[in-house]
Amino acid sequence: SLGITVGKRSEIYHNGLPNWIINGSLLTQREFCSGFQGGDGCKIRINKLNDNKGFNTICSKTSNQINPKYLKSLETVFNQIITMFKKFNIEISDVQTKKISDNRTEVSYKISDKKENLIKYFENIGYRYCEHKSKNSAILIEYLKYNKVISDNYKTKIEKIRDLINNSVSNQNIIKLMDITESKLYDIKKSIKMNRNIGTPNIKLDFDNWNRI
Repeated sequence: SLGITVGKRSEIYHNGLPNWIINGSLLTQREFCSGFQGGDGCKIRINKLNDNKGFNTICSKTSNQINPKYLKSLETVFNQIITMFKKFNIEISDVQTKKISDNRTEVSYKISDKKENLIKYFENIGYRYCEHKSKNSAILIEYLKYNKVISDNYKTKIEKIRDLINNSVSNQNIIKLMDITESKLYDIKKSIKMNRNIGTPNIKLDFDNWNRI
């Protein structure tokens, strides 16, 4: 009665999402996307890099499989979901298809793994109905926000130091005013001379220790 496709979803034609969802309030659209992610989406997880000096964050693709003769109908539904995600300024891929077998094709979309995008996704969409995905992703998102605060503060400090250097303030005054070492000041001057962008700071508290706090 609500217009939703009923039955074994891999073997039937998919109705497009009903008008009351795709043209409903942003609250309704958000709750649908969140529920779909809670059911079929993946949690946000962390991968340590091989050198053990950094990490990246991943939210794997959200996918369904269907009999190829109904492929277009499932693509339509996924395109509708993607359109709703974009209303919340979430970076997300276009619909992707992949042949699994003669009677199965995978349809998917991928939320961008950019840290800022994952934070925005979790705060604005998140997960419904799956406590595991919501809880585990929340811990990682808080760690990303912690990293962002440190990185933003670091960038602001380096920008101030660069301004002082460009305004010909003496080395000793910069060191005293900004509470940095002489070697750090030398490195910043070198980066200006080589036209480098401001890098990211070394985060001393890794995720494993963060998770134990």
